[in-house]
Amino acid sequence: MPPFLYYIISSVYDIFLIYYFLIIIYFIMSWIPPIRNSKFYYAFSKIVYPFTYLACGRLIVGGFDLGGTIGLIIYAGLLRILSMFI
Repeated sequence: MPPFLYYIISSVYDIFLIYYFLIIIYFIMSWIPPIRNSKFYYAFSKIVYPFTYLACGRLIVGGFDLGGTIGLIIYAGLLRILSMFI
């Protein structure tokens, strides 16, 4: 693989991995009521909004929104596939 292509794929993987951890932090912060009312949480939600818009609210079972969990599992699988190219 040419070095520039490796660098591009590696950079894309790193960006997606950082975004994955931001999503996890966002979900953890959403369980803590005082944090949900802060401006920091509001700004953080704007960063994670593209993922939450696609995943959350799609699979609700017994009052629990499992769409985010399923979305994270799929996202982690896509990260795993991308890591095979590195």
